[in-house]
Amino acid sequence: MKRTIVSPYKLETEELLSRTSLESQKLALMGEVSYLKLKLVDMEEKQIHGVERQHKAEVTLQELRLLKEKVDHLEDQKSQYERRLKATKAELSDLQQLLLSKNAEIDSLHTQLLARPLSTETSEREDMYRRRLNNKHQELQRLKTGMESLLVANDEKVSRQLSKVIINVCFSLLVQE
Repeated sequence: MKRTIVSPYKLETEELLSRTSLESQKLALMGEVSYLKLKLVDMEEKQIHGVERQHKAEVTLQELRLLKEKVDHLEDQKSQYERRLKATKAELSDLQQLLLSKNAEIDSLHTQLLARPLSTETSEREDMYRRRLNNKHQELQRLKTGMESLLVANDEKVSRQLSKVIINVCFSLLVQE
């Protein structure tokens, strides 16, 4: 009979120990699950942070590409303006040479006119020379006026082009900020 009495207590104790062991294992597993969940959240945050950093880097890289394209475009415009300016200066130099030759021609005609003796025939020649001199003088004045207007137009054009380039560079710098 002793065996039967001890047995239920023993069974109860074993059951209690078994339950306690299972409860301990359950708590240990719950602790490990919590730890793994925290670790997963941390890894997800790191991944999100990494994705955000990568996105920011890609955006910055794209902005750099756009700025490089703008700088290249502005440099192309600058070289075009410089070529146009050089061509205009060459044209201006040609016009100045033409002006000098016309001045020399007028001086020559004036000298010829003064060197002639006065007579009726000479008077007719003198009138002819005066008309030619007057025509050359008018042509010279037209050339001077044309050259002056060309200089003014060229200066205005260069000023506008430089202003555009400066504005574009300033705008690019503002956009970059």
